[in-house]
Amino acid sequence: MWTIDPTRMLSLQNEYATRLQHLWSGFLKPEGGPPALGDKRFASPAWSKQTPFAWSAALYLLNADFMQRMADSVEADAKTRERIRFFTQQWVDALSPSNFLPTNPEAQQRLLDSNGDSLRHGIENLIADIGKGHISMTDENAFEVGRNVGTSKGAVVYRNDVIELIQYTPSTPTVGTRPLLLVPPFINKYYILDLQPENSFVAHAVSRGHTVFLVSWINAQPEHGALSWDDYIERGIVEAIHRAQSISRSDTINALGFCVGGTILATGLAALAGRGEKPVESLTLMTTLLDFEEPGVLGVFIDPAQVAWREQTLGDGGLMTGQELSTTFSFLRPGPLYTWYLRHMYLQNELRVPNALTCMGEKIDLRRIDVPTYIFGAKEDHIVPWRAAYGSTRLLSNRLRFALGASGHIAGAINPVSKNRRSYWIGETLPASPEAWLAAAVEHPGSWWNDWAAWLEAYKGPQRPAPTKLGDTANPPLEPAPGRYVKMKAKPEAGVAAMFPKP
Repeated sequence: MWTIDPTRMLSLQNEYATRLQHLWSGFLKPEGGPPALGDKRFASPAWSKQTPFAWSAALYLLNADFMQRMADSVEADAKTRERIRFFTQQWVDALSPSNFLPTNPEAQQRLLDSNGDSLRHGIENLIADIGKGHISMTDENAFEVGRNVGTSKGAVVYRNDVIELIQYTPSTPTVGTRPLLLVPPFINKYYILDLQPENSFVAHAVSRGHTVFLVSWINAQPEHGALSWDDYIERGIVEAIHRAQSISRSDTINALGFCVGGTILATGLAALAGRGEKPVESLTLMTTLLDFEEPGVLGVFIDPAQVAWREQTLGDGGLMTGQELSTTFSFLRPGPLYTWYLRHMYLQNELRVPNALTCMGEKIDLRRIDVPTYIFGAKEDHIVPWRAAYGSTRLLSNRLRFALGASGHIAGAINPVSKNRRSYWIGETLPASPEAWLAAAVEHPGSWWNDWAAWLEAYKGPQRPAPTKLGDTANPPLEPAPGRYVKMKAKPEAGVAAMFPKP
């Protein structure tokens, strides 16, 4: 149940009427110019030099403002309020006059200038998207893994039915004795960490003298439908850690997890700690949720009824379809993995509670990880709100450092030093309140990667000559990076079963 206070509603109605009257009066005055718009969607002179278009945009902005303010005025539980705000914003954005040809002067002028080609291209894109079953955000043929993204040199040195482990070729004459393991999220292909050379996080880490390993998750096939969260930890995280230890001949490694990669990495490390294993020297969590109290926009889609329905349909096995996942969890196709993650993380928020979860037969207590940890959040991140990322400082022990980057979930995290864009904030203390931290933090220009690299330097171990060969006798190179899992489609002609024939 939800309501809006009648007094608040009356106040909004009166203010709306006053502003609408002012807008209409200005439109009717012969000497009056077009209304000021102040929105980047209407920044082109085409909107302001033709009064009807300017008035249409101004009326839209007025209505949008009051719709959002009405949504903010709803009195209800936090989940309901967030849903109303979210869907109101989606509806308001969809109705912008910039989205429709008859009300968009820019699009009309482009139609004339191109002799109709702009309309033809738009219709072709629409037909192509209908055929694919989803709306393309970019030209999906513009990039090819291994050709112009995911190009860092290396080799797959281990493969099982969940991951490929890639080791990258060193670019410095010496390297630290302690390697760095990168754990990307399931939701993105790993090359989000290895884009083109000038903005590759992998290349940056390699250039700082780290022996870098990276987990490449498989795109789940029908035979993976029964895999669980524990399977992904045991055969993904734990196996990758042990192989990196073996190949580098190091008792401990440095580890970094990005987004849900950080969530599963932290869970795995806590489970290993329960077994008495402490395999990491340092931990980095990049835009990662450990406390799901503020889960961002994804939390809007999750409630007890939805989770219970998914448990009934997928809890015993099966895969989510790609079309369903394109709007929510593209990373969690196996049924038990998906439903377990929804219930125990997003719905019940149990990872933050010591001993509330059991994984790999061990009670999970994040405090047992107990290693120096670098925690990064992005200021405009709607997937992992930065205050939620800051919440990890309350759950972990040992020396902690929190950095806040500008921009959003991807652009904030992948901010290469070569371009020296944006900025980041560092605070030397960690108060309980994220607002108190931000008030005392110091803003620095450029990429947070430099601060992270300087912090990690203390944990990479003594220098030794860079290896001339990748892998080792037990883990020989299987094929060059980027490997095959990153190229697999949701419905390939042959599944991975052919790679692992039964004896």
